[in-house]
Amino acid sequence: MRNHCFYGINTHKYDKIMPYKVKKKPYTNYFFSSSDGDTVEVFNNLISKKNVDKLQKQGGFCIVYTHFSQGFVNKDGEVNQLFKSSLEYLSTKDGWFAPASEILDYILEQRTNSINYASKFNLLMLDMRWLLSRLKKKLLFKR
Repeated sequence: MRNHCFYGINTHKYDKIMPYKVKKKPYTNYFFSSSDGDTVEVFNNLISKKNVDKLQKQGGFCIVYTHFSQGFVNKDGEVNQLFKSSLEYLSTKDGWFAPASEILDYILEQRTNSINYASKFNLLMLDMRWLLSRLKKKLLFKR
């Protein structure tokens, strides 16, 4: 289940314990975080050339949350040009472009213990990082 959504391209930088379980929520298989790309403006900023290159240097990964109905196509049915050029640049990279479920399953397979419960401290730190991320986004995008 997607939980925290951060404003930054390296999702792993914000949430190093995902996927994780919460003991008080036994009916949820796992929680994970994502990077915020909720509108075309935020998405384009997220996957800018600078950010993609930074993510590649960091060796991280990005799970993007978005709504393609939020300005990605104009009233004439034309795809946003910056979005299109950003995806074209991204396609030149030697990355692993996969659904979130595949990425999360891969992470779980790499662990020595298959169940990773988040401690109260882990959850508090995620909440604090999320709050700071929301404030940054609010300052940048005025919303």
